[in-house]
Amino acid sequence: MAMRANFTIDLGSFRSETVRFMASFSGFPVKAALSLPALLAKTGVAVKELKAAGPGGKELRPKVSDDKIFTKAADFTLTYSLKISLKESVGTDNEAELLYPFLNASEIFLGSGALPFPENLPALAGSLRAELRLAGLPPGWGVFSSIPEGRVSPGSIDSFFIYCSKSQAPRSYTYNGLSGKTEFALLVQKGKTIPYRPAEIWKFTDQIMSTLEKSFGPYGGARRINILILQPPARFGSIMRNATFATGENVLGGVAIYTPKSPAYIRKKFGHGSYTYLLRDGLTHELTHYYSTTAWQGRFKSLLFPSSACPPLHKRLIGEIMTAYFHEGIIRCHAGGKPSFISGKIMPQLAAWRADSRKKPILDLFLLDQWLRSKGSSLTAAVTRMMNEYGRPHRPYRSGTSLLRAAEACCGGSPLPLYLSKAILTPYMPDYAAALKDFPGWDGKNFTPLRG
Repeated sequence: MAMRANFTIDLGSFRSETVRFMASFSGFPVKAALSLPALLAKTGVAVKELKAAGPGGKELRPKVSDDKIFTKAADFTLTYSLKISLKESVGTDNEAELLYPFLNASEIFLGSGALPFPENLPALAGSLRAELRLAGLPPGWGVFSSIPEGRVSPGSIDSFFIYCSKSQAPRSYTYNGLSGKTEFALLVQKGKTIPYRPAEIWKFTDQIMSTLEKSFGPYGGARRINILILQPPARFGSIMRNATFATGENVLGGVAIYTPKSPAYIRKKFGHGSYTYLLRDGLTHELTHYYSTTAWQGRFKSLLFPSSACPPLHKRLIGEIMTAYFHEGIIRCHAGGKPSFISGKIMPQLAAWRADSRKKPILDLFLLDQWLRSKGSSLTAAVTRMMNEYGRPHRPYRSGTSLLRAAEACCGGSPLPLYLSKAILTPYMPDYAAALKDFPGWDGKNFTPLRG
């Protein structure tokens, strides 16, 4: 039996700093919990009037523990409101999966964590049918969102953004890829500016997407991607008592970039102070996520995604770290100059490891790439093989063993050295400097991660 979830978001009371929600579930596993990360909000947002009712309006008494809600009912309706006193973007919670909402006289922003979703959503997604409706939108306002009204993918319930504002029209662009068209749209937060014209953003988009397709094959993800650029105030950290960070994220159907125009914050977070560079770098990173790896929602937008049983170490390596590895190969520049991948990425990682001996996953991938190249292959080829095995049929990988198996297959079945397989599969940290001596010329300035 399919499970159903119908969501209604009522914006009609936004002038009193309130947004109302109704979520109706049927066929819900009675022992399962709903997750509502907004319950963990530390300041500026509060969940109010949380109630549950069964069929016929029979009152239920939900049990709430942290961000979990238990009703012990298969069919029920949950209602609540968010009291939002934040007037500006303040980023994402450091601990909870909550993208903080905000509203003012001309904007309403809601994001990940504002809607309730099954705690074990990855396991239930295949049997879940969901719909979303917005009500009470002020006259003359528009909606720019990663999650459309009507039938929605289960993968968008826990990660999304909805931005409503007065009289704004997004800029659109069509990317003509190897396997079809992908529609992009760009909207900058009302009253904010960015140092790029739309045509320049689309030029970057073409460069990113075409490079990825040339390296790995035709793009097979979401065919509409809305790019929203928000700008928190430079003081957002003090507003939130340092409980949030501000960067960006990719969600099903969109990319949200929300870094302040603050050289001090950007320097502290990224090692340089250029907002101009950061926008291009952030877009490259998030679109690389779209193409290759991300969280479990990847079954709907990306080619690789982990199963619920995948160890966190492997999930991060074949997700965030691998994305960073290949995205550096696309952008290949830093504020103030354009160093090579080796001098701009690998050398600083080696220096950081020498100064403070800790495991460096980027170097684990670099060592694997060097070993593969010594055998006439590359990490690009191994990841492409893994994408063909797991990504094209859209099924999850269970562990980092999938990457190792693909790497060995690229070399005719040659087994990986023990130190390499341990580095990929366990917390083991090899002696990076000593291991690199096995690969003469590893520090060549022309090394490109996407070559091969």
